[in-house]
Amino acid sequence: MMKKSKLTKKFIEGLSKVPNISLVCESLTVSRQSVYRWMEEDIEFKEAVESALNIGFESINDLAESKLVSNIRNGNQRSIEFWLINNKRNYTKPRILSDKNGTEPETMTNKQKKELLALIGKG
Repeated sequence: MMKKSKLTKKFIEGLSKVPNISLVCESLTVSRQSVYRWMEEDIEFKEAVESALNIGFESINDLAESKLVSNIRNGNQRSIEFWLINNKRNYTKPRILSDKNGTEPETMTNKQKKELLALIGKG
């Protein structure tokens, strides 16, 4: 079995590539409970885990964005629509906020409701 210091180093390296604690634990045959215990016992390890997760998420986000751009360049209609809806104001669909019960929040006035419904073509 690997020494804890070597294992924690490999764990941090793994997280910076794949930001998923369970998957990295599985690849190193270490339990999640051990990792969470190490994080409780060692603040530096906990900070390194958080940093590695951030690096891993940014890496995956970059990969996803590059694939999206590639799909757009290849004329993929769904990717084009996704990009425009999320990045170009003219294509953004208004969203009506609701609470857990699916009702509109009390802070929205009747005038605001009418304006929103008019924007989406239902008023």
